[in-house]
Amino acid sequence: RGCRLIIRNVTLTDTGNYTCLARSQLGGSFRENVPLTVIAPARITSSFSEVVTVRSGGRVQLQCDAAGPPKPDVYWTKGSTPCSNSTAAILKIANASQQDSGIYHCHAVNQLGSDEKKVRIVTTQLKFVELPPPTIDLNKQATRYIAINCTASVAVGLPMTRTQWSIARRNQNCPTVADSTVSFLSNGTLVIRGAGDGDAAVYTCSAEFDGETITASTEIVPSWMLTTDRCGGFRQSTYNSSVYYAVSAYHLWDKSRYYHCPSGYHWACTEEGKMIFKTNKNWSKTYVYYSFVIRQPQMPSSMLGIETSIK
Repeated sequence: RGCRLIIRNVTLTDTGNYTCLARSQLGGSFRENVPLTVIAPARITSSFSEVVTVRSGGRVQLQCDAAGPPKPDVYWTKGSTPCSNSTAAILKIANASQQDSGIYHCHAVNQLGSDEKKVRIVTTQLKFVELPPPTIDLNKQATRYIAINCTASVAVGLPMTRTQWSIARRNQNCPTVADSTVSFLSNGTLVIRGAGDGDAAVYTCSAEFDGETITASTEIVPSWMLTTDRCGGFRQSTYNSSVYYAVSAYHLWDKSRYYHCPSGYHWACTEEGKMIFKTNKNWSKTYVYYSFVIRQPQMPSSMLGIETSIK
């Protein structure tokens, strides 16, 4: 009397050796081994992200495993071009550059069919898309409204990287003129409404991605300085080479005007001026009045002053 083994909904796990065992009423027995091999179209078993980012100069390695049987052939392509930097199932990119960005396909093929998975590799390089100007001269501003744009990106097709602003006042000891408002927009723009000499400062835009930070600065130059002459508004002292004079746009000293310090300096007192020029002269009786500013400690050692005639 015969019997049958029926396996429905066959899967790859059904592969193996099956044994048929029969016994007779007379005590005899029969054993037969039947190997079963389940074959199937190629199927990729690896999982990886749809988008893989790598910093410029970095390294990428992706492994693409596939199942059969029969054992599939596995290879990588970029678009329709076979990858020369792959060994069978492994894609390797060393020293990644922008040229390595793109869509990569993993292919698995056997006699019964094929399978495919794709991944987008993006080489990132943090850089500014829109830079702020190096300087903004308040003398050249038609209005008291200033908008400074600063945007950064890591790669084409990825969202813009968030930027932040910091402000370094020309002199932390100088009083703040509160007739302006400074605001920071979500698109990276810094806006100053009612800009004046009190806003003279170095404004630094920074962006950060994956542990890397880039910065760019713009300096707002106060309106009292004359920066358009051939020396850029500065004169070096012939008496002391570390001393510089800033040229005012006005011929007379206005006691009611606030003269904001140039970037990185602070106004020197009379005693500092005497020490620099090694004089005991009574400056209150001199015809020419020198008002010096001294560069902040974190800056290179040099001096600056305004030279104006008063009576």
